[in-house]
Amino acid sequence: MNIELMLSRTMLIERLMGVFAYVLVALYGYSRLLHTENPKKLKGIFAVMLTAIGVLAFFYVPGESADLCEWRKMYDSYWQNRTFSEFVTGPLINSSTPVSYLMIYLCQKTGLDGVLPCVVALIFFGSVFAIFKDCAARCKLQDDTPKVTYSLFKDNADVRSNSTYALALTFLCFMAAGEFLEVISGVRCLTALAIMAWCVYTDTVGDRTLLKNLVFYGIACLMHLAAIPVFVLRLLYLLVGQFGNKKPKLGSYIVAIAIGAAGLVVGGSYLTAAFNKGISYINNNWYSYSWEYIIGFMQLALVLYTLLQYRKIKDEEGMQGLKPLAQFNAFMCVPEILFCFEYTIFHRFIMFSSIIIAPLMYAVLQYKLQKEDHRYVNFVRVLTLAILAVACVRGNLCGYKFFLLDF
Repeated sequence: MNIELMLSRTMLIERLMGVFAYVLVALYGYSRLLHTENPKKLKGIFAVMLTAIGVLAFFYVPGESADLCEWRKMYDSYWQNRTFSEFVTGPLINSSTPVSYLMIYLCQKTGLDGVLPCVVALIFFGSVFAIFKDCAARCKLQDDTPKVTYSLFKDNADVRSNSTYALALTFLCFMAAGEFLEVISGVRCLTALAIMAWCVYTDTVGDRTLLKNLVFYGIACLMHLAAIPVFVLRLLYLLVGQFGNKKPKLGSYIVAIAIGAAGLVVGGSYLTAAFNKGISYINNNWYSYSWEYIIGFMQLALVLYTLLQYRKIKDEEGMQGLKPLAQFNAFMCVPEILFCFEYTIFHRFIMFSSIIIAPLMYAVLQYKLQKEDHRYVNFVRVLTLAILAVACVRGNLCGYKFFLLDF
């Protein structure tokens, strides 16, 4: 086969350069976090990371089968010539995901194709980085922790604090799976799940409550149907999770039941749509991808092992505050294991768990490093490199490209 024809068909050079650019950004973030012990600088580091990711997303060239292309075609064919009021009274009000419709319409209205993938990337990674910044502050990232020598591959690179290395490794572990491509090509699903993850984190560990986050939960659920079962599980956890407490909170029961009842009345059609979509996935098994399955199972192993390690140290100083998040992570493992045979459901649930497990991973890594127990640390290292390798070579990430060559 002619080399130029082969390169044109496979877009090998474009894909290699795309993966290289993403990995470079991820390693840059890892390096900056590894060399930063002042918590006040974290905001700036994540801002730079967010900017870099936004730029990569803006110049993304999607494949023809990507959801992003389908939304662009829909806008060009049906929405472009509608006034805003016509759009609201037509497609928007009749959609089961009106928030995503509104976002897509407004982004495409700018006339710049790169705006939509850029916006969803900023929402997704902005939500995730907000979790990272908050958990770093709560675990007291500081420069007076015991100094030891750490790097990604072996312990001989440079002298860093336990908390700094723990945060950097947690960040790289999350970035390794390459959700970036699915965020910008799929547009809606992971964006909704990231908002949901931020809500779960802030009302289990943070200073907010479920009631304060109710608007954001609603936005996530109205952005993609995949967020609805996660929200239902969140309400179920408020009920079931109380059984293990010595002093169950009556307020949690009341809130869960009240929100659930209101949801059935107001959003019954959305719940039904989500349920029917899930049943169709199970019955039809629409699509699957073995390499992403491998990544998913490695992520599940990481979640389960992190929960096991946390359980051993949950009563240690500074660990008790993470207990509600750990319990919800464990609660989420049940549907992930039950539906592991169905790719779409398993894949979405495990990507959600990969976000909300990060604060626990950071805390456990910091504790293990302080105690000089490197078994868990080495486990995270190995899985991070394995996930990154699979994602770059055969995972969805290898589909990212930001230019096309004309042979």
